Amino acid sequence: MTPLGLDYTKVLELNESAAYLIEETKDREFTEEAWITLLQRRYQISQEAATNDARKLIDALSSAGLLSH
Repeated sequence: MTPLGLDYTKVLELNESAAYLIEETKDREFTEEAWITLLQRRYQISQEAATNDARKLIDALSSAGLLSH
């Protein structure tokens, strides 16, 4: 997936973990699996929880037009 850059016409509030993922991958393509791994390492959460969180963020960014699959 590729971040589409900044769009100042849209606002999306991010929690700490979402901001962390975006900061870690802001200048490069990434996969859902990469985000899952980052979440597990940083927050010591289960794969299931990390997968749910990553998918929610991907869906939110896609719905806002801020992410290209």
